[in-house]
Amino acid sequence: MIEAADYVLQFAAMTLCCIYAAIHFAREENRGWLMLTFFYACYAMGDLYWLLYVAFEGITPMVFWVSDLSWYTGFLFVCLLLRDIQEHRKPEKKRLAWLGPAFSAAACLFFLQWGDYPGNLITLAVMGTMGYLVLLGLLNERERGPFRRMYLSVVFFFLNEYAMWFSSCFWSGDSLLNPYFWFDGLMSVIAVWMAHSYRGVVKA
Repeated sequence: MIEAADYVLQFAAMTLCCIYAAIHFAREENRGWLMLTFFYACYAMGDLYWLLYVAFEGITPMVFWVSDLSWYTGFLFVCLLLRDIQEHRKPEKKRLAWLGPAFSAAACLFFLQWGDYPGNLITLAVMGTMGYLVLLGLLNERERGPFRRMYLSVVFFFLNEYAMWFSSCFWSGDSLLNPYFWFDGLMSVIAVWMAHSYRGVVKA
């Protein structure tokens, strides 16, 4: 019951953010809004499959690749958004930015003990790239105001995703005692924050 309610709320939040980003893209023809539109759409589609499976079968999906592929694609669009933001700002290369991929590599090694080698390697590639790009922007001393807030929203997205994955390894059960649902609920808030932050970037 809690799992279904969780995904209903998240699907609604992602869908509304998708519509919001699409409207801004139609008005402003800004590539970043298009990347955000695709990100929210992919995430919402992954949620929708998971939600429908839980609603009709009453259990967590056994074939989870459908949702995973949608979410992985959404992560790629976040990476493209970061690249688009940095394209004209040319942030300096920072060695500390490699902490992002290093963290993803360590997490990948941890998750490999549960198998799913292709999924873990894809996650390493996509999330490692996201971690590098967002730290590259965040460590840039010249980035202030809306740009820093945008990078912070992506950092929270990055960390919250890993918090969900780690919590799912140690806790189970369809109750509020499972921290996975708290992190998953926070994802909806972060999604709204990302859209609001990018609006500031466009106006800057």
